[in-house]
Amino acid sequence: MTHSFFPLNKNFFKNFWVSWLLSISIIFLIFLGTVDKGAYLHPDEFVIIDLGKNILNPNVDWSIAWVIEQQKPAILISYIGATIQEIVFEYFGQFGPRIFAILGALAAATALVKYLLLRGVSIRPTFFLGLIFLLDPLIVQAFTIGRIDGWVMFLCISCCWVLRSEINFFASKKSNLNTKFLFAGSLISLAIFTWPSAIFFFPLIGLELSEQISYEWKNEKRIRVILNILFLFMFGAVISIALLVLPFSEQLFSQWSLIKETITYNTHAGSSDINGFNTALENSIELLRVLKFSPFVVLLAIISLIKFKQTYLFVAILAVIILMLITVVYINRVQYLVPYFIIGIGLLYNKDYSKSDPRSLIFSGIYTLLFWSIGLSLIVRSFLAFDGKAERDRGLLDKAAFSMVGYGDHKVYIPHEFYYSGRSLNWKMYKIYEAHNDPLNLETWEKILPNVDFIIVREYSKSFQKSIENAGLVDRGIYHIYEEPPKPFDGITNNEVRIRNLYSIFRKPYGPYRLYARE
Repeated sequence: MTHSFFPLNKNFFKNFWVSWLLSISIIFLIFLGTVDKGAYLHPDEFVIIDLGKNILNPNVDWSIAWVIEQQKPAILISYIGATIQEIVFEYFGQFGPRIFAILGALAAATALVKYLLLRGVSIRPTFFLGLIFLLDPLIVQAFTIGRIDGWVMFLCISCCWVLRSEINFFASKKSNLNTKFLFAGSLISLAIFTWPSAIFFFPLIGLELSEQISYEWKNEKRIRVILNILFLFMFGAVISIALLVLPFSEQLFSQWSLIKETITYNTHAGSSDINGFNTALENSIELLRVLKFSPFVVLLAIISLIKFKQTYLFVAILAVIILMLITVVYINRVQYLVPYFIIGIGLLYNKDYSKSDPRSLIFSGIYTLLFWSIGLSLIVRSFLAFDGKAERDRGLLDKAAFSMVGYGDHKVYIPHEFYYSGRSLNWKMYKIYEAHNDPLNLETWEKILPNVDFIIVREYSKSFQKSIENAGLVDRGIYHIYEEPPKPFDGITNNEVRIRNLYSIFRKPYGPYRLYARE
């Protein structure tokens, strides 16, 4: 298959990896230029960092991930990613976590490119599919708010290409033992201890492992060889788990009930009937609502799966969707479908599958994907990031925090966006750790009040205000961040609003805040 429909000069691809690294370096610089101007200070960024702080400081008595039933900070068993983000914050400052997240996305895209090549996708389409993944709106919105999903994807996709490389290896040379199975098992363990969303890659990893077993069975037809593969993979996983649990073992066993409660918060939506039909329906609607931001990726993947009758890959995707539907569906989980879709699309450009297809028709698909991802994630997002950038200046919150409370080890209930300001002012900050979409109720609210001496909130209902006053805190007035208050939402959701919501780039996102202080 020739590639004359791709406009880039052939010399660009002679040294593939140099070209790839050059391209992602340019993309990195573009996102680096908007790291302080783009997304507002997002809650996910701070919760991840705070979970890492809780691991590194097991005796800490404050947290913005405060489990109210046990009056303790939340503990997440998938501690590696959060711990690294806390270390990055401590050593590199408040921009460090977002930069580290961007690097994770670059690493994930690079691993995916390697994996696509091993799956037989032609070199030029692979290059572009790697960029399409990296710039997919669902992926971009996550790493630009400091989430660590990119590093999880890197580990899981690396596990897949390690397994896939074994298939290619055995095709040319027989062997019953290879330490790469140990390595693959170690990678998946490392991924699940980095962030729990690694579970959404289990179907793909299972698919790769089953293909390896199927290949061996066709050639050897010996159970011992199959058991060898499974043993090495499982042994690598178990040994890695043991090593990863070891530094965490004291907290793991002494606070197991707290860990279980944290897991519960992350596996259901608090506002829904956990086991009911309504949950699945609501989650299905939310899934479609999120996927509308990557419509062409979804459409082309479906066409490819149907065209090439990829039943097993379809079942893997379906398994991920079902797992989401029975737990929680929101944008930062739905993004884990994107690698599956890219792998499915890759079939259209596979050396073995696509020789008889009209090249203009096939390549028009990749052009459409490039236009969509580059247009939204590089052009539109960059424009929005620089539009009204002063309204998202972090210094506004630093000034507000110092004016309202000041420096000292004050116990303050905060909106998430005050986290960096509070850390710099040595506050002890509190925020109730809740399930996704779980509305804060009065009973839970009243349990946090004895812990704090200051409360910074946006407007609450009269019943909440009354409970604050009953707890001995006095209204100190309202603090306005902007000279002119933001315009109230008029109820009309146009395309600009949708894109701003997607990338969390809002106009005047902060305040006004009401301050309460204990007398």
